[in-house]
Amino acid sequence: MNMFCKNCGEKLKKSILFCKNCGQGVSTESNFVADQTEPVKSNESKEHESNFKKFLPLIVGALFLIVIFYFAFDNTSSDNKINNSQNIARSVVNILCTSNGGEDSGGSGTIITEDGLILTNAHIIPQINEIPNISDEGCLIILPDELTGQPKEIYYGTPEITKGLSKDYDIAILQITSVFIDEDGKSWGTLPNTFPIFQDGSNCEGEYIKLGDSVRIYGYPVTSGGYNLTITDGIVSSFNDDGTILTSAKIDSGNSGGLAIDQDNCFIGIPSAIIEGNYQNLGVIIPLNLIDDFINEVPAQTNTEYQEKITDDANPYYGLQDNGGSNKFIGTLAKPTPLYDCPSLDCEIIRYYAETAVMKIVGLDTSGQWYEVKPHDDYGNELDGWIQYNRFTEDFRNDFN
Repeated sequence: MNMFCKNCGEKLKKSILFCKNCGQGVSTESNFVADQTEPVKSNESKEHESNFKKFLPLIVGALFLIVIFYFAFDNTSSDNKINNSQNIARSVVNILCTSNGGEDSGGSGTIITEDGLILTNAHIIPQINEIPNISDEGCLIILPDELTGQPKEIYYGTPEITKGLSKDYDIAILQITSVFIDEDGKSWGTLPNTFPIFQDGSNCEGEYIKLGDSVRIYGYPVTSGGYNLTITDGIVSSFNDDGTILTSAKIDSGNSGGLAIDQDNCFIGIPSAIIEGNYQNLGVIIPLNLIDDFINEVPAQTNTEYQEKITDDANPYYGLQDNGGSNKFIGTLAKPTPLYDCPSLDCEIIRYYAETAVMKIVGLDTSGQWYEVKPHDDYGNELDGWIQYNRFTEDFRNDFN
């Protein structure tokens, strides 16, 4: 503690008897004063302190409300992320195909329409000369439980291969057609049904993928057994010269045809292959722009046959009677459809026709499940073949009956 002269304020040592500055004696206790450890508060500082104490409860209350709103918003955001993740998981399906030779193949796919149209890779479909070579029932389509990834619903689906384009782009589609029923008679689905579809996140418009962006892969790789939905994460590692995207996210056999999205749940593309290096591998993703190119080229390639205006000179037979309506025997397809050379799924597929294609109906087989038709090829030549009854629009079928 420091001591000071009461007369002039000079700093003093305790042992001296006189102040060196003014000569005042300091021999008694009353002649010096101790230094204060706290400064004397002015009226202004006391007023500020009083105001602070007055508003302190309001400040604390405001901070408390901010904390509450923060955690409430954070929980809502977390719930939305969980719901979005579950919705995405429901739309990614497992595809298992058996060829007519008994060989199994398969991969993953993403449901893109509520009636069960699935986007996938062409190479997972057994083919001969770019024509599907599968069992009569079609491929098994397995929908997952969104919480566990385990099989929940099972259907059959018919693959659609666009000759030339599907091979070039490695893109194909499947259409869910019927419910799988096991040996015990249990039905593993419901038709008709509104299927869960993949939808972009809310911030995807105008977004573009760039180097280092997060990537999440959904699919059914053999590394996890091939039967349960599996999710892996990585980043955009590189952009390949052929237009594909390379990613560090793990991709294996069975992932082909699945789904790749970014950190905002925006569609990136279709995981389709891996590139092997000396010490590590990178996954290959077919991006959205190549998928759009494929879709845009399909109708251009087949425009003549799909949009051909059919004359009304139908010649009905096999017991069909013309009631005077010239359009009675002009059918419109409700979905992409193969043309067979006889009324059976065992018969050879001649070619494919797109949704909204129109053609003459000239016959009906004895089972009532197949129409004999006369569509046109790319050059306007008339073909003969058979198409399943349920592939035509419901309005046409009702009018026809």
